[in-house]
Amino acid sequence: MSRDMDDSKLNNYGREHNSQKRGGNSRFSVVIKKKKEEAKPDNRVESGDRREQGSEGKRLYPFERRAAEGGSYGRGSRGENGRRGRGSFSEKFSKRERSGNGRPNFTRGGVMHVDASKEHNEREYIFDEENALLKIGDVGILKVKELTKIGAFLDIGLPKDILLPFREQTYGPKPGEDVLVYIYKDKSGRPAATMRVYSHLSAESVYEKDDIVEGIIYEISEKLGAFVAVDDKYFGLIPPSELYQGYKEGDRVECRVISRRDDGKLDLSPRKKAYQQMEEDAETVMEELEKNGGQLPYDDKSISAEEVKEIYHMSKAQFKRALGKLLKEKRVEISEGRITKF
Repeated sequence: MSRDMDDSKLNNYGREHNSQKRGGNSRFSVVIKKKKEEAKPDNRVESGDRREQGSEGKRLYPFERRAAEGGSYGRGSRGENGRRGRGSFSEKFSKRERSGNGRPNFTRGGVMHVDASKEHNEREYIFDEENALLKIGDVGILKVKELTKIGAFLDIGLPKDILLPFREQTYGPKPGEDVLVYIYKDKSGRPAATMRVYSHLSAESVYEKDDIVEGIIYEISEKLGAFVAVDDKYFGLIPPSELYQGYKEGDRVECRVISRRDDGKLDLSPRKKAYQQMEEDAETVMEELEKNGGQLPYDDKSISAEEVKEIYHMSKAQFKRALGKLLKEKRVEISEGRITKF
């Protein structure tokens, strides 16, 4: 091989013998080093890279470059060259605007299509206070119509029932029951009901000591007693010392005002005054005697206060007064730890 052979022939020669070596017919190979290519300009396409650089050195995606040159438009439309195109990434999303409910709006054919679901929901939840049984800010009684996975729906006198969410329930009401609720607006501005009414009751009642009142029990606490909404709107409480009957939330009660506090809240008792209540208690003991064949296996000393409360729904002191009345009237006798009817 002569030295004046030009580079092109030498390169062909090297490739020829390299191919023979791979086929196993050559004992040697010539390794030819190509001249180092000149550095590529910044604005040319890099090998293996889909991106380009613009005149300012900013990398552009091909579809952005085509859009900038006017060769491609939005999906379904035709550009100046009559070809369909998808449009650039930036162009596509520049047509979106955010609506008030967080869902995007799109421009189609030059017309803005707005998602009207929020407006539809607002129309759906129009609250007609004039015809509703309770207005926003009112406390009152509503009937449970239906139980669902999100709460209870109450009849408020409108075509659309009002929701009592689970988180706003102090106990589990059942369909057909009356519940005391406060009407408010939730975070979305829709009317809703809550059974947490304590802070919405009034202390401005006109009742005084020994007055007879009516109300509904809306909550029961072992330590504090039974909370009563007198006339469905005033503060009332039956303390544990007066709470002998098996009351539950939602029960209607008739009570006597024991005292009126300085803050206007009422302490209540479901029992009458002692001399009046003693008559009823004595008859309660006689009814228990009748049920047990005219004899009870205990007297006023052997029976515990818990047993008296469970059986007679009264305190042990009240049981003793009732038994004393029956003994005085000679309707019963006590012997050998037993109470026997005459």
